[in-house]
Amino acid sequence: MTQIIELMVFTTIVDVGSMSRAATRLRLSPAMVTMHLARLEASLDAKLLNRSTRRLELTDQGRVFLSHARAILDAVAIAEVAVREADGRPTGRVRIDAPASLGRRLVLPLVPDCREAYPGIVIDLSLGDRGTLHRPDGFDIMLRVGTVPDTTRKTVKLGIGRLLLVAAPDYLTRRGVPRTPDDLNTHDCILYSSVESPGGNRWRFIREGASTWLRPKPILTLNDGGAMTEAAIAGAGIAQILDILVAEPVAKGTLVALMPDWTSAGVPVTLSLGRDGEVPAAVKAVFDFLATRLKWDALAMPPAPASPDIASV
Repeated sequence: MTQIIELMVFTTIVDVGSMSRAATRLRLSPAMVTMHLARLEASLDAKLLNRSTRRLELTDQGRVFLSHARAILDAVAIAEVAVREADGRPTGRVRIDAPASLGRRLVLPLVPDCREAYPGIVIDLSLGDRGTLHRPDGFDIMLRVGTVPDTTRKTVKLGIGRLLLVAAPDYLTRRGVPRTPDDLNTHDCILYSSVESPGGNRWRFIREGASTWLRPKPILTLNDGGAMTEAAIAGAGIAQILDILVAEPVAKGTLVALMPDWTSAGVPVTLSLGRDGEVPAAVKAVFDFLATRLKWDALAMPPAPASPDIASV
């Protein structure tokens, strides 16, 4: 069993890119993670990872060993599941990763029904700012926003999201209503930041088939769409946010949809498996449940008409 733990430590370090994050994922102390890796390398008489203060890199021997380690862990997991599922019902832990705002909005409300259908399954839901990264990083299922890279992993498109440019009425009264992308350069803007774009995402606008890209100078960056919505409602500035998150405040009038002549490109919302090949029954059950119940077009309300003039806001 100790050797299995050592394999889990090694593959998790590779998946998350850091020994400290691996310790958090595995609920071990950093010292234990270091010890298990050292024992594995000693038993193999091989160095698997080059470690520095800034990064970890697989050695050539580590790359060779990684695929075998994953195969062993997959075989053990399948064997354990087969024993637990002798009564015909899937059991086990399923790790799901989703953007924080969408995970709270879409996935959490479905957990009770999923648990009722599969009482033997434990759901481990991670909510963070990795919503545009398609690396599995040890997760079984990923909810993502953005273009999916070529992959053999099973992926289901839930729908198409739209980015709406919004601001609070009182902000527009104070600062005026932007008419074109260039006007945004003189406004206070709230940008979405992530592990991929820590300085804030660029904004894209489409008019009559032509695209315009802009990264306005931000006065605030946030890594959560729900927090961006709250900041915009509070009057902090103009933000570009997914329609499902701002449809209700736009309909209520606490936010105003701006620049209706300049639309944004649709972004796919997808559910993906985090592995190739044979999938444990518990993972397949939860994936199929979510793929059936998560219907983006049915969840996103159409926004109310924009108010184009300062006088009307």
